[in-house]
Amino acid sequence: MGQEEKAIAITSRMDSIESIRLAKRIMSFLIEKGERVFLEKRICNRL
Repeated sequence: MGQEEKAIAITSRMDSIESIRLAKRIMSFLIEKGERVFLEKRICNRL
């Protein structure tokens, strides 16, 4: 059996700057760890 490919999706409250900042920190952490990260369409424009 092959290794399963996984991806992580990130979403955030759009009315909270602190939530958006946290989502950005989480995204950076996961990318540094080599994870495959997808962002919700609305949050892409805010990061």
